[in-house]
Amino acid sequence: AEHMMTLLESMAQATNAPQTPLSQLNMLLESEREFLLDEVNGLVNQGAADYQGQLLHQLVEHAAKARPNAPAVIFEQQRLSYGELNAKANQMAAKLVSMGVKPDSLVAICTERSAQMIVAILAVLKAGGAYLPLDPALPDARRKFMIDDCGATIMLCQKPLMSHFAGVAISLLDIEDDALYADYSDADLDSELLGIKPHHLAYIIYTSGSTGQPKGVMIEHKAIASHICVWREYLELNHNDHIIQFASISFDGAPESIFSTLYAGAAMYVRTQQVWSVEGFYRFCQDNQITLADLPPAYCLQLLHQPTAEVEAFWANPPLRTLVLGGDALNSEILAQWQRLKPPCRLVNAYGPTEATVTATTVELVEHNPELPIPIGTALKLRSLYVLDSEQQLMPKGAIGELCIGGSCLARGYLNCPELTAEQFIDNPFGEGKLYRTGDRVRWMANGQLAFLGRTDAQVKVRGFRIEPGEVQKAISQCQGVASNVVVVAKDSLGQNQLVAYVLFESGFGAELGMTTLKQQLSEALPKQMIPAAIVEVDKWPLTMQGKIDKNALAPVDFAALAGDYVAPS
Repeated sequence: AEHMMTLLESMAQATNAPQTPLSQLNMLLESEREFLLDEVNGLVNQGAADYQGQLLHQLVEHAAKARPNAPAVIFEQQRLSYGELNAKANQMAAKLVSMGVKPDSLVAICTERSAQMIVAILAVLKAGGAYLPLDPALPDARRKFMIDDCGATIMLCQKPLMSHFAGVAISLLDIEDDALYADYSDADLDSELLGIKPHHLAYIIYTSGSTGQPKGVMIEHKAIASHICVWREYLELNHNDHIIQFASISFDGAPESIFSTLYAGAAMYVRTQQVWSVEGFYRFCQDNQITLADLPPAYCLQLLHQPTAEVEAFWANPPLRTLVLGGDALNSEILAQWQRLKPPCRLVNAYGPTEATVTATTVELVEHNPELPIPIGTALKLRSLYVLDSEQQLMPKGAIGELCIGGSCLARGYLNCPELTAEQFIDNPFGEGKLYRTGDRVRWMANGQLAFLGRTDAQVKVRGFRIEPGEVQKAISQCQGVASNVVVVAKDSLGQNQLVAYVLFESGFGAELGMTTLKQQLSEALPKQMIPAAIVEVDKWPLTMQGKIDKNALAPVDFAALAGDYVAPS
């Protein structure tokens, strides 16, 4: 009622301009505007001066000087102390400098998980370059596109993976060949002498693109280094912590996990194959006394889905003091199981897009009313949050709008995509700098927390991966025999998102041949997470009254019946 009165007053005041669009009239109470602009964003500048001027690799160098003999990275039988990690990275960095790496140079890294993976990442930063992570499981064509797009001329790689890059114009360095770096000094490189500044790039991570090609998000030192300082502080990390490094280095969660651990002087346990099974995860945590884990919700659901005596015993007295869930929307079943088990550790729901440098909002979940949306919390330090309509006007509490994020931790933009950058990173109408338009639909709840309500576009999350169905559709359309196709998202038996492709083959093209060819060509064009869990042939498209494909009329998929094609998470 108060909003209505305020709106009527705005209309009365605008009688001299009767053509004013309704969307430009004010309906917010002054007290509410103060909440939405000031109270919500009270942490955006708190301690900002303390975090400025940092370089990401220097955070690790400080820890190495403080405790050189402390364990830094553990992977299976490989163990590196902070002194060894820093020295090895210095030698590799010196080699990279001798090859011409300088600030804003892109150096690709393609490696299976190992202790040397961490050395390589740190070395690129010390040399002044920015690293481009390439998952070894990616199709060759996709890796080549990323290399060509960013202009990387050097790649740090493991010898068995080098055959993937035959014919690619890039210099390959074996990260496990110590002889390559033995002649170089193991002393810290002088970042000032190398000209490395906080505004230079630290890394680029490619995410799915609606145009059919992935897009590179450019993250600068000042953004990620500031975030690492805030993240360590929020989680209260210290040198006594044992932290599992779970995420692939192609995920933005990896630099957050890696560098917050190393900045705290804690021990980093790089995830092994053992962790993929539920029993293996619990055993890994017990054996290594893991105190913090940052996991995707889909994986956590597997850990809690079917409680056994072993599961009950683990959560009754876990070594974990904090469990962070991020990368995807939280499943209500996770919360239900968590509240039943009542583990004596923190459960943090973390939200944030790659473009806002990993985590932007957090909430510690204790009790939750299942009738309400699961909150994504409030802003971390150095972030500002605005819920806006299509005219960039503030939405009142309870009203649904697009979440826009500001502050000092935003990405530089998208590599080689100035139009998309200008579209997604807009001028902040409420203050300095830019706002990133997330495309996420949210609203402020009565308790002052943000609730995530879906997307304003077609982008989806599948097991934590950001996927644009348009990119998958384009790849399918380029396959032999395909006349047209539609890609949608369906829920499996656990309520998890799965991609489903409906395909109409060209007239006279054999369906059996078409399906075999399609699956083969997709495996060569798309990473595994983007290949549909089910591909369904259609004879003709169901249409709406407007002549468009009626997605709601497409036959639903029974995932349980696809035993030969679909493998449920386990």
